[in-house]
Amino acid sequence: MTSSGGALNLLTTYGSSSDDSEEEIPGPRVSVKRTIGGLDTTENKPKKFATDNQNKRLPLPSVFLQCLNDRTDQPIDFPHQHNERIRSFPHERGNWASYVFIAVEPTLSLQSFIDVVCATFDESINLKRNNDLHVSLSKTVVVKHHWIDSISLSVQSIAHSLARFSICFGDVKVYTNEEKTRTFIGIVITAGHETLLKITRMVDNVFADFKLPSFYEDASFHISIASCVGNHVDVLNSEISRLQSSLNMFIHSQPLEWSMSVEKIHFRTGNKYFNFNLVL
Repeated sequence: MTSSGGALNLLTTYGSSSDDSEEEIPGPRVSVKRTIGGLDTTENKPKKFATDNQNKRLPLPSVFLQCLNDRTDQPIDFPHQHNERIRSFPHERGNWASYVFIAVEPTLSLQSFIDVVCATFDESINLKRNNDLHVSLSKTVVVKHHWIDSISLSVQSIAHSLARFSICFGDVKVYTNEEKTRTFIGIVITAGHETLLKITRMVDNVFADFKLPSFYEDASFHISIASCVGNHVDVLNSEISRLQSSLNMFIHSQPLEWSMSVEKIHFRTGNKYFNFNLVL
């Protein structure tokens, strides 16, 4: 129960504010206009109403404003703005979704194959191409804001200890996220696996210092090229043989477009991007 002294303090705070203060109660403005109900018959003039200065609302005490901010200043997630992706964990102030990866710039041949993949399935599946192509080197984890500098420096040290290397793409495979809320079609890395595994183990060691989860034990390095909402593994797997044959033809016709030199590794945390060059 609030003591009488605390209540008096709140009343004092409310009453001591200057009339010149420009603070207002947060939220939409409420009109102070009122319909005039009648006229003064003796002087045939409208009834007088309070002036603007008399109607000016006093600001709420800061303690109340803080309570309002704590309750309402929370971000809202809109899945339709990012291909219906659903958060694996709730957003909390000071927590940043983060991961380490290799960015992949799509070649014309890869873009054409993605078109084939998306056209293969019925519209009811609503399979959509992924524009942010990358090879994950860690799970997506929750990082505290004050950890970011330390982790980014550690990832930079990893990059500077590595020589550039090549990877090749070759097999089509279906994946789901851990929550089974989304299904992906990916292209598996068929050359460069050992180097990728080495990097993930180094990243795991960095994450372990912050008690963050390590990468998958049965790591399957790949790029996710298309995805859909829900668990549609069986539907997508039903066309894997056909898609693999199509991919083989693309690779045979343009073999150089299905390999790439890895020259950087990237660390994304929230809306921050860090790019670290591998040594020559």
